[in-house]
Amino acid sequence: MKNRLKDNFLFIVVLVILIAWGALVVIHQYDLQQISINNNKEYLKTCGNDCYAVPTQPLDVITTFFNNITLTSLYHLGGFAPVFVIAPTVYYFYRKIKKRNLKNVLVRTNYKKEMLKQYLYSMKSTLIFPIFLIILFGFTYLQTGHFDIDYTFSHGGESADPENFIRDWKVFVPVFIFVIWLHSIFWANLGVISVKKNKSIVTAIIYGYILYQLISIGIEIFIGQWIFKDSSFIAILCLGSIWNYYGVTYFGMIIIGLILAIGSTIAVYLTYKNKENLIKECER
Repeated sequence: MKNRLKDNFLFIVVLVILIAWGALVVIHQYDLQQISINNNKEYLKTCGNDCYAVPTQPLDVITTFFNNITLTSLYHLGGFAPVFVIAPTVYYFYRKIKKRNLKNVLVRTNYKKEMLKQYLYSMKSTLIFPIFLIILFGFTYLQTGHFDIDYTFSHGGESADPENFIRDWKVFVPVFIFVIWLHSIFWANLGVISVKKNKSIVTAIIYGYILYQLISIGIEIFIGQWIFKDSSFIAILCLGSIWNYYGVTYFGMIIIGLILAIGSTIAVYLTYKNKENLIKECER
């Protein structure tokens, strides 16, 4: 039990930080929401015959959920979300691969089976954001309490995402979370790859994040700007667009996510396929 808590320590810490952050955002937005509603009610009392439609109740939960993600301090996730997955992945995988005497472990077990076991267990970090987003959705429902999207858009409610996506929320929300999970696989794989060549957990986390930034810039500039210049497809190639769906499609977001997840998984296999090479790295 003690070892299991140690293995999952950073996973738990990161999840608690995100949930606390989300809760503080929702509390703050609730206060702003109440101020706005009260101001709108006062406006309607004094505007006479020149009134325009303003919301006098909270906006619907779907609009508010995506506004909370995009229009609050949570927008920083666009740049730093990978760290929240890379860090716990590196923490676990490093402890199991670098801190143990791998050579002695492999005397008792098959190399491929052991590596697959540790790799799959490290992938639990890919659940951090799906769990967080589901909890944030629950917090947002407590903030607003209704799904009346028509009310939102008929009373001048503003949305961080296109109206057609918001109205199609039964597809949009699952696709949104699924795409985040696919990118989380990509981020976690970068963390796993980083462990092999680095001699500490901190340097491996930094290496993994730098690797992400280089790949992100490469995809957006070299592929997006050169190959798909002046194409609507370029928005999909901006990896930060997973948090905001302007100028993108469900199909495009899922395809890019699948390519990143599958491609990085293949890279992990190629990085660790040589048993002797890994043992040498661990003994340095």
